[in-house]
Amino acid sequence: MKRDLTVSSFVFALMAVGVFLAAYTDQPVFWLLIGSAPLGILHIIRTFLRLRVHRREGLLVLYERHR
Repeated sequence: MKRDLTVSSFVFALMAVGVFLAAYTDQPVFWLLIGSAPLGILHIIRTFLRLRVHRREGLLVLYERHR
């Protein structure tokens, strides 16, 4: 069974809502710095920590870890 909403799309939806709501506040940069930006950065860190990096013929190649 295929999942309809992945973690990445859920995080993207939360970030989009955060950006949309921050646009309607008096201090949008403040709300972006405490809302959407950390959420996106944590998701990127989590995604790259799940990958393994190997050097093959001088290039860095990313692989998913086996579970």
